[in-house]
Order: sequence, then structure tokens, then C-alpha cells
Amino acid sequence: MQVFRDVADLRIPGAWILFMAHPVLTVAAACLLPRVFRRFGAGYGVYTALLVGLSALSTKNFFGMARYLLAAFPLFAVVGELLAERPALRRLALPASGAGLVVLTAVFGTGYYLS
Repeated sequence: MQVFRDVADLRIPGAWILFMAHPVLTVAAACLLPRVFRRFGAGYGVYTALLVGLSALSTKNFFGMARYLLAAFPLFAVVGELLAERPALRRLALPASGAGLVVLTAVFGTGYYLS
């Protein structure tokens, strides 16, 4: 697969973390699809499945998938529901999200390309 070749060609140490975030988000979105179908019904389920599936099939290395997944708003509602049901997961996810925001803002501020 192209994504593995691209990761192997990275010359900056630690760049693979930012690069691999896109395939990980794609797999996580695909894993949440059954819950979207159960929670919101077939209409939103098909919409989200098409959005995730077509975006994943149309890319060679998943780079930019985070941008495409922003339109899959039912996924965000399902993640919010999961966090509301599990306080321990919420205590882990919220600080991790804040730290990710700070790190990615710093990376963007220093001139690195983030999609």
C-alpha cells in the first residue's frame, strides 16, 4: 500500500505520528459506523458510510482524511454520546484533545504543513 511506502520514506523523526493520524482516524470512523446506524437510522448511516467510504477509496495514502471526515457530523455526535456515557474515557479524552490542540497549533505556527 502507498501509505506504508510514504511512511517508510519520511526523513523527519516523529513525522510518522502526524502522517499516521489520518489512517487511524479513517479506521476509527469506520468502526463507529454501526453505532451511527443504530443511533440515527439508515439515512444518516448511509450518508456517513458514503462519506467515509468514498473519501477513503479516493485517496492513495489517506492524507487529508481528517479534513474530509469533518463533514461526517453524525460521527461527532456518536463520539460525544460515548464520552457522556463513560466518565473515565472523558477524563482521558478531554486533556488529550487539549494537548493535541496546543501541539498542532505550535506545529502550524512554526510553518509546518498540516492538512
